[in-house]
Amino acid sequence: MEATQFTPSASCSQLLGAIDQAIQSLQRPDLELTGISTDRLAYQYQALHEVVDSFRAILAVYENHERSEELDYSPVIDPTFFDWIANCSTTVSCMQEEIDKQAGAINSDGFVEIAMPGDEADLALKNLANSLDDNRKLLSEFLPILRCDLDEFLAAHAGQAYISPNLEDNTLPYPPTVQGDIHTLKSKLYGLSDTIKMCLETINRFNSSEDLTAVMGDLRQDLQKCVQVLTEVLTNNGSEWIESMIQGKLTYAEFCEIDVEDVMSLDSAFRQFNDALHSHIPPSSTASHEDSVNFSIAENAIVILLSLLKATG
Repeated sequence: MEATQFTPSASCSQLLGAIDQAIQSLQRPDLELTGISTDRLAYQYQALHEVVDSFRAILAVYENHERSEELDYSPVIDPTFFDWIANCSTTVSCMQEEIDKQAGAINSDGFVEIAMPGDEADLALKNLANSLDDNRKLLSEFLPILRCDLDEFLAAHAGQAYISPNLEDNTLPYPPTVQGDIHTLKSKLYGLSDTIKMCLETINRFNSSEDLTAVMGDLRQDLQKCVQVLTEVLTNNGSEWIESMIQGKLTYAEFCEIDVEDVMSLDSAFRQFNDALHSHIPPSSTASHEDSVNFSIAENAIVILLSLLKATG
């Protein structure tokens, strides 16, 4: 059985049609036709079906706006997603073929052979289960990025605070996003970036001793990296978040989970360090422990921030 091949389309309705075809191809195979333990296979199938349904719900919101507002707009869908759909269809087809084959296996005595755990047929189904799980994880990573694009679309075209009532469903693998929460997070991160830039300006004006020249140079380099990483995550679009995910960097879902309180604490730490420099209390090897605390706070804040943004490599 060959899986249906899908190609990207400019129309939301056509995209929905492709997803509907995909869902049909993911109809649950008859798992009762074999003696092989299929609990894990059934679970992987159900989880995959749910994320496909969730993606369909996102496209449905675009289609509703396309119809009601007569908008000339198409959601930006990475072309590889359609390869993903075809791969899912192929995996499910192979799963059904394997189950059918085992259900009809007749031995030399004319009896139906029942595959047992550890048999070749059992291992084949386990491999298919792993393939389904890999596909599920991939789409689960894509969904928050697609939802990010939808958030921006709704804010620009409809002024809605929430992504959509249609997506506030328990079957979704993530909670609904409040646009205001993301706006607050971005605002605080922009503020943090400005504070770090302020520290850099102060360092450039600060006349440190020769002993501190190397220390200040390293610190300047680390602070510049912080600004660079913050700029990247604050300006990422949907496709750039996908690229970030593929490279093992910060994902959009992880970005949304950043605690605003943590950002504010980091901002406060950098401000303390900047105030110390302005007060002409340069941290040095001869300074008291109390005087060196502010320098340590700056170093610790850099480590925490880069770790938070997955930029420690």
